[in-house]
Amino acid sequence: ENEPAEKLARELAGKLPQGMDRIFFGSGGSEATESCIKLARQWAVATGQAGRWKVITRFPSYHGGTLGSLSITGDDALAETFTPMMRVMPTVPAPTAWRDRDNFSMEQRGVRYADMLEEKILA
Repeated sequence: ENEPAEKLARELAGKLPQGMDRIFFGSGGSEATESCIKLARQWAVATGQAGRWKVITRFPSYHGGTLGSLSITGDDALAETFTPMMRVMPTVPAPTAWRDRDNFSMEQRGVRYADMLEEKILA
């Protein structure tokens, strides 16, 4: 029992839309990322969609230091040591408009990045 955490959870839940009344506290960002991955997987299995396991991430990116969060971290230098221990997830390039060497408008660039994401979703 942790009365301050329970009180905060009640206050937060009171500000959320109806039906969103569960609060889960974690110790930091890596644990939060890990929990999201696990909750998404549990939801897929519970709803009869056990074939859904992919978490699409961006490259480069950083999502934390746990094995689960490293599996979706788009930074080879951080993840490569642990790759044999985890499933590698699909990646799409992070939007880096300031580095792109093209003449696309922001709208065209948005469509381009959306197309890359759609390709990974449908794969």
